[in-house]
Amino acid sequence: KLIREYDSPDSFFYVDPPYYGTEDYYEGKHFGKSDHERLRDVLANAKGKWLLSYNDCEAIRELYGGFAIDSLSARYTFGSSNGRIAEELLIANY
Repeated sequence: KLIREYDSPDSFFYVDPPYYGTEDYYEGKHFGKSDHERLRDVLANAKGKWLLSYNDCEAIRELYGGFAIDSLSARYTFGSSNGRIAEELLIANY
């Protein structure tokens, strides 16, 4: 709803949805598997620019296959002093 309301050629959106496969981690579970596709459809039709961060998995690579995708390694320290390295995706329409 927010993207549709504020979308214009001059808009920029940074989007950080629940990562694919972690939808059940969130209280209330307001973002399900089908919402990943719905988000992709909204972003695909956006007039403005957007940058999206996601976990690196085949389902997301397929879902956003027509867009620019860069991967990077990130260290997560939540719940651990040493952290762990995970692969992330940055996806954009520019």
